[in-house]
Amino acid sequence: RRRMRLYASGAGATLGLVLMIGLAWGSHHPALQVGAVAVEGNQILAAGSLAAVAESVIADESFVPFSRSNMLIFSRAAIEDRLVEEFPRILSVDASLGSFAEHRVDVSIVERVPYVRYCDTAACYLVDETGLIFAREGDETGGGAVVRDEIFEGGMPYGINGIGGIVLPGLFASVLETVRHLEREGVNVIRITVLNDQDFSMTLQDGARIIVRFRDDPALIFENFKSTLRAESLSKGTSA
Repeated sequence: RRRMRLYASGAGATLGLVLMIGLAWGSHHPALQVGAVAVEGNQILAAGSLAAVAESVIADESFVPFSRSNMLIFSRAAIEDRLVEEFPRILSVDASLGSFAEHRVDVSIVERVPYVRYCDTAACYLVDETGLIFAREGDETGGGAVVRDEIFEGGMPYGINGIGGIVLPGLFASVLETVRHLEREGVNVIRITVLNDQDFSMTLQDGARIIVRFRDDPALIFENFKSTLRAESLSKGTSA
């Protein structure tokens, strides 16, 4: 009985190994291979560059017994992860089997929208609405109209300069809200300058400069600004 159990166990293992080898071999059959990658949804990023990266992932056979280019088992996640890594401008990406008959994989892209600019002494960068720096303005991936005209500049004590960095993490939204408060009253801010880890300044269209603290409430900043304007108006009236 023991011999029979050992024989059955060995036969099962051999059968499993043969089956595994057969499946691995079958996964490389030409009729099951991805033949093309189609890209959609891209606005600035070149479709050819995106497709080339996806194709390189699909064609990578290193240390994998099963074909990565097999239409039934190709790694969608690997394609998506590589594209996001290679192209920070990508907000989201979805890879799927587009057509079995045409041996085609479809890659759908959603790009980040340039919201404001951040400039240092070397260059200007595009920043999305979350504060992420995703492209250098003027580069191949750095095109597109910017939603807002304000420019951020100066030291970034809470962030990292360059692509992949975050402009003022935890503070970016409140600074923009301060700008919007002023904007609603017809006061246009053209530049936001980080002065240190506590203060920033806003340069207005007329050349005036307001210095405020990051920790101050946007509504309070606006009220103080209005009070200053009223005081200056009264002062001018008294002088006249």
